[in-house]
Amino acid sequence: MLPTNDEERKKIRLSAIFTLFPKACVALAQHIKAGADKWCGGQLRWDRTKSPEELESLLRHVFEQVQNPTCIETAKAIAWRAMANLEKVIEASELASPVPECDTIGRALPSGPDKRDVTEANLPADGEGRMPADLAEFLRSEGCLDEYVVESCGVIIPRNQSCYISSAFDWEDSPSGYAFWLGVDIKWQAHIKAMQRHDVPAMEDEA
Repeated sequence: MLPTNDEERKKIRLSAIFTLFPKACVALAQHIKAGADKWCGGQLRWDRTKSPEELESLLRHVFEQVQNPTCIETAKAIAWRAMANLEKVIEASELASPVPECDTIGRALPSGPDKRDVTEANLPADGEGRMPADLAEFLRSEGCLDEYVVESCGVIIPRNQSCYISSAFDWEDSPSGYAFWLGVDIKWQAHIKAMQRHDVPAMEDEA
């Protein structure tokens, strides 16, 4: 995330965020905690299945702010959506190249003493061999993108969103185990439905 070059690292002044916007940082932190209590059982995590349309929600809150310029809660919601959108844009730009350690989805790059001899499989991928950005983003948010790529190498997966995880590999034989991947798949199915409906309430919305 940070540059490895020492000179470049020193140019990034993370403290400037708190120095320039101390009150805004505190307000945003309060907003994140309130959202975590409401949507994630108090866990400080970002449940991306709750509302995926950052820009639409951001525009809606901007409209509300124009109507009520002094509403701090609306300003907090705008800040949250702006940060969420920036995070996703950065992630999308990182996915402009193939998933790390895999030249095309389904064919692992040889590495180490245990090199795999796996033929290219019909895994979820676009015409250039890149994993669909939405799937990769979801798996990254769940902390299991790398495991998915490795475990599904050599497996033919139907090109159907609902099967991307359930048909990827034998969950019981994976490092994380059956229960973990079952939970991931349940969240993925909910994510698909949310994307189809486009009406899931935002993290900061009251209704």
